Amino acid sequence: MSRPTRKNHSVPRGVAAAKHDDVMDMWAARMSARQSILAHEVAANRDRVVEFRERYLPDGLLPPRRVKSWLSEFIDGHEASPPPTGAAVLAGDSTPTDSVRLRVALDSGRSFDAWVGQDSPPHELFRASIDLHAEFDWPLASAARWIITRGVRPEEFGTRIVESEVNRSTFGQDEEGRPWRMTVTLKLPIDLPPSRLKTVFEKIQKEHADEYAFETSPRRPALPKNVELAVFAVELRDHASSWAEIRDAWNKTHPDYQFSQDLKGYRLFAKTARNAYRSIMGPHRSLTGPDGDPN
Repeated sequence: MSRPTRKNHSVPRGVAAAKHDDVMDMWAARMSARQSILAHEVAANRDRVVEFRERYLPDGLLPPRRVKSWLSEFIDGHEASPPPTGAAVLAGDSTPTDSVRLRVALDSGRSFDAWVGQDSPPHELFRASIDLHAEFDWPLASAARWIITRGVRPEEFGTRIVESEVNRSTFGQDEEGRPWRMTVTLKLPIDLPPSRLKTVFEKIQKEHADEYAFETSPRRPALPKNVELAVFAVELRDHASSWAEIRDAWNKTHPDYQFSQDLKGYRLFAKTARNAYRSIMGPHRSLTGPDGDPN
């Protein structure tokens, strides 16, 4: 009886990328919805939000088209000079200066931006937006806008799924200026599916592959014994006259991993060392023996 044929379920690369983007778009929509619900069920009941709305918006929240004109009237008489250059400006009640910078997102894409005095009505809006930023990680300008208006777009809550920061070493680099060390810091929701993280990281690697001194594309690493062999060859290269001399030194100290004394063993040793070196150091560097490379 013949076995049933197994279907090939592999997904073409382009289709897989499109699927990943679709999934991430759905995840962004989910996070935006979550923030919108939190806004209505939690943030709207925070003391400073409730107090500000009751005191300064007794007739209800503003329509978006009125935000800019209302803000201009609201800060009138409460404007202040920015602190001296270099002065520390801390968020919240502990600000050691006489003014704070109030930013409020507008429909035009730019923010209303003004310096206002401490302990003024606009300062109360600033403090309430600070609270929401600290609790929900909303951008300050979007938090301030949400406090005074209705119909805020979900994307204003700053729901980027993945935030990445590539860190380049400021110390060593190769002849082409590529750093010896690069790391990436990722900020992402803990409930993001692990399968998405793999694709996200692969995209980051691809974007920065040419900037790094070593290879970033996934590749099977050399066997531990071959890695040891590559380091051994590098250490002896400047003190030996040939690959054969390095091979003989290796054979003396590694009885469990021998290379034959004939031409085949000579070539195999050099090839193994070079391939292991390349797997460690990437495509930009190569290992050449004291007597060149055997054919």
